[in-house]
Amino acid sequence: MLKNKIYLFLKIICLSFLFICFIIFPKDVTKASKEGLLLWYNNLLPILFPFMIIIRLSEYAGIRELINKLFSKYMKSVFNVSGYGAFPFIMGLLSGNPMGAKITANLVEDKKITLSEAEKILSFSSNPGIAFVIGSIGTNMLNNKTVGIFLFFVMLLSSIITGIIFGLFKKETFSKYSYKKNITNISFGEAFGESVKSSADTITVIGGYIVFFCVLSSMLEKTYLLDIICLPITKIPFLHINTNILKATLLGIVEVTNGAYLLCMEDLSTSLPFISFIIGFGGLSIFFQSISMFKDNKIKTYFFFFSKILNGFISFVICYIFLNFFDKLL
Repeated sequence: MLKNKIYLFLKIICLSFLFICFIIFPKDVTKASKEGLLLWYNNLLPILFPFMIIIRLSEYAGIRELINKLFSKYMKSVFNVSGYGAFPFIMGLLSGNPMGAKITANLVEDKKITLSEAEKILSFSSNPGIAFVIGSIGTNMLNNKTVGIFLFFVMLLSSIITGIIFGLFKKETFSKYSYKKNITNISFGEAFGESVKSSADTITVIGGYIVFFCVLSSMLEKTYLLDIICLPITKIPFLHINTNILKATLLGIVEVTNGAYLLCMEDLSTSLPFISFIIGFGGLSIFFQSISMFKDNKIKTYFFFFSKILNGFISFVICYIFLNFFDKLL
């Protein structure tokens, strides 16, 4: 009961804060909304929307079952999930968030996996794509493709470690798998139409989350709330953390792209582990995008959230350790 009251109180505080900001800073809200829409329109819609259609069509065609057969043995031994976990993991790495969550949600909807198994698959399949880490961060933000490759390696290793850890929490029982192509009575035209409709709904929801969290990030800066949060943390003696890095990291926890951009402007010998952290965590925007993919199939959000926090910390530690050996990258 107390937990529900605290949760309700926090929601009221957050919504009141946003409502007041909308009234006091209408121009800044409009500007942030436009930036969020442009980010979605220019960077996600042209790539992610057609990719979603192709992924859904491939599921109808039985490619998902083929990958299940090929990777079944390895997924069971490493992550304690069925071979179906390989499909969202691979596609998530290729296309980025929230495709890993979307494909996992499709598996639940198609009754290929249980919710318990889906929660474990999410712990290692919800990752930024190779284009974002190497292209956007490495090449565009840092002007150093090698560092981008290094960050991708750190992210990949940390997601595997996280998946192994969460695979130990609950043992799954699997029936003996017999390969059978996923043949349905639906025609290609119907499958294509359903794929387009499903992908359009998903990409629209993603756009809404991006706009909202861009506005939230902007308001945290505009109201100096971020500075207020950072002040007591920077006073902790043993942390010795730079204020700009702390602010950028907190913004990255809300929305990863903006935080990564600001961190890339700092000294990389200090900021790179923090970049790894927010890449591993993914940001609150991605977190809510991911859980929205499940609609009526309610996963344990706290389980998923904890897995992303753990993934972020593992990424931080791996990056920090490897920097001692690969400092020439910088």
